[in-house]
Amino acid sequence: RVAAWHAGHKQQCARLAALLAAPALGAYRVERRFFPLQTFDGFTLHADVSIPIPEHPGETFPLIVWPNSWGTPQIEYLLKCTQWAEGGYIMLEYETRGWYLSGGNIGTAGPLDVHDFRTVVDYALNQTSWNIDKHNIAFGGISYGAGLSFLAAVNDTRAKTILLMSGWGSMKDALYDGETAALIWGDILVVAAKILGHPSHELERRFHDLVAHVNISDTMAWAAVRSPETYLDAVNRRKLPVFISNNFEDRLFKPNHQLQFWESLAGPKLMLLNQGIHATAEIGGLLGFKGYVW
Repeated sequence: RVAAWHAGHKQQCARLAALLAAPALGAYRVERRFFPLQTFDGFTLHADVSIPIPEHPGETFPLIVWPNSWGTPQIEYLLKCTQWAEGGYIMLEYETRGWYLSGGNIGTAGPLDVHDFRTVVDYALNQTSWNIDKHNIAFGGISYGAGLSFLAAVNDTRAKTILLMSGWGSMKDALYDGETAALIWGDILVVAAKILGHPSHELERRFHDLVAHVNISDTMAWAAVRSPETYLDAVNRRKLPVFISNNFEDRLFKPNHQLQFWESLAGPKLMLLNQGIHATAEIGGLLGFKGYVW
């Protein structure tokens, strides 16, 4: 399988690697702004943007939108935003609904979260002073932010690349693999949501149903709406480039499931399988450590 991957996708990987090439640092001066965003249903989300200052008139820059990971605040990507903005990328990170100071309830990457993502992109594109290259926009994130980015890109043709780091392809496989509830990870996710955010009553109820093996078909339908694999046809029709990073010892979003998901993608794609547990290979880059993922 690995040999076939190298032989059959060398050209696609080269194309995607060029799209995602790490920017040279220090080329641009950077301006950072913190600002609130209003959702369609009246809640406030918190965001910040790192903007490279153009060196000549008419210069534009690619935009990358980063929603937060589960349990992390708005400033999760702040260091990386600065570095990539210095290299010529507009980096916008935001705190999804229900987390920390953002309003509303945690939707677990549901339709309201996808709607919010579109609102964030709308807002960014209305800021003419940011000098966004509207033809080069990527959606990306780690863990929760990764899955949400993929779901947001499904019907948003403005997305040209997806960055899926320690994300999921199937929420069903993540939470109920082998018809067994992911008890430890489920407890961690629910407790984190209660301490650090405002979870909906549905979140805890769904997890309790999985543990008790009741209302399974209803919960699987709920999970399918939040699963990127549900929307593969739409993404594959557009041949969207997708970068996936996953870790060998990830017991939440298991690498065998992610490999199957990767194989189902029809566009340019690149997948890294790293040493470590959930999100550990990606987090180091956020803290300033060097690593091949970033």
